[in-house]
Amino acid sequence: MYTSLEKPYVLSIAGLDPTAGAGILADVKTVTATGSYGFAVATCLTAQTEDTCESVQWFSIKEITTQLKPLLENYTIEYTKLGAMKDLSMATDIIDYVLSIQSNMKFILDPILSTSSGKEFMKLNADIKSLLSKVYLITPNYPEIQMLTQDQNALEAAMILSMHTNVYLKGGHSNEETLVDRLFVAGEMIEFPKERNAVAKKHGSGCVLSSAITSFLAQGNSLHEASEKASQYMCGFFDSSKTKLGLH
Repeated sequence: MYTSLEKPYVLSIAGLDPTAGAGILADVKTVTATGSYGFAVATCLTAQTEDTCESVQWFSIKEITTQLKPLLENYTIEYTKLGAMKDLSMATDIIDYVLSIQSNMKFILDPILSTSSGKEFMKLNADIKSLLSKVYLITPNYPEIQMLTQDQNALEAAMILSMHTNVYLKGGHSNEETLVDRLFVAGEMIEFPKERNAVAKKHGSGCVLSSAITSFLAQGNSLHEASEKASQYMCGFFDSSKTKLGLH
């Protein structure tokens, strides 16, 4: 093992977006801006802009674990953020591989089912509850949790899922007048409200949020504290530019 830095390490396993607005490039920028040190392993290569996604080239599990092996064998990492996955089976295989080397790893899963431009990502080809038992936190938006659970009541679905893992439900797709993100822990709910008119749409905002939570967790914050700090970080990110590409 190499000598550790004074800052905690955070690992992102997700897609490569050439705009750096989403995926592992956005994750590393977020982790750095929030005070941790980011590692990154790519699950796929994309050809996209902030508005369109033209193609996705997925890596095999072997290609992904080849990237992971030297990091896991040489650095002590406590938290890993999982982003774009081809399907639930890929996510499960990656988690199992990581745990075989660093058994105490905690995973934050951003269940990206499609890009903001509509390109499909994660296929629901396995039991979601089996996967969630291996995950510390999942960070879906309203459409994602509805698809994951086949339940159109997002709040009810989040409450049910929170009996299997912690859930941070992003409120940007809700019809509520005030934008409210919600953290669900074992059936209990904590709200993080924001003024909706102060929020500008940003490419990769889900990646940024989940990475910020992961970074703050790695620094020793409780899940509640990390979620609240990440929610506050997002307010600055949304207001950082007038385009869909945010600044950190």
